Amino acid sequence: MKKGEDKGSECASCCLKCCICGFWLLEKFIRFLNHNAYTVIAIESINFCPAAGIAWNAMATNAVQVAVVNTVGDFILFLGKLLVALICGLVTIITVKDTDVNIAPVIFVICVSFFIAHIVLSLFEVVVDTLFLCVCEDKTINGNSGRWKQSNLAKLVGEEPADIDSVEGPIQVVEMMPINQQPFKSLNPI
Repeated sequence: MKKGEDKGSECASCCLKCCICGFWLLEKFIRFLNHNAYTVIAIESINFCPAAGIAWNAMATNAVQVAVVNTVGDFILFLGKLLVALICGLVTIITVKDTDVNIAPVIFVICVSFFIAHIVLSLFEVVVDTLFLCVCEDKTINGNSGRWKQSNLAKLVGEEPADIDSVEGPIQVVEMMPINQQPFKSLNPI
């Protein structure tokens, strides 16, 4: 009887591990979709569900480019984090070289500098993802006549650059006029 109970426990344990893995993947997918949906909300000023649909369509139609940009971008950002942490560690070693201090402060500085670099470079990653989503939307909306055709990303994925004059006319310079009144000046003085 004990043999059957152990086998049932192994089966339940395996099912539990599969469920945990599935929920982890679902959480990652929802976070990815939320990030892109909120970017579309900021760009187009629409509700969450239509924005999630637009973001999903943009990412699904450009799945290969999304994979390339995310993989290469994540690797470069990780190298940047390591570089910052190593430089801070080397500066700490040089600073405390003459004192009789053990390795603990150096490890602490490396960990803190890696964490700070992670925070700063995560912001950079959000900017890269947002710009890529804008390129995907331009590609979806305007097709071959969009500005994405002139970008370095188009060259990276093997697209032929479009003729600048055929895409749209030259950018017009608009002269800014000074404000004659004070901003936020109330019409009814109190």
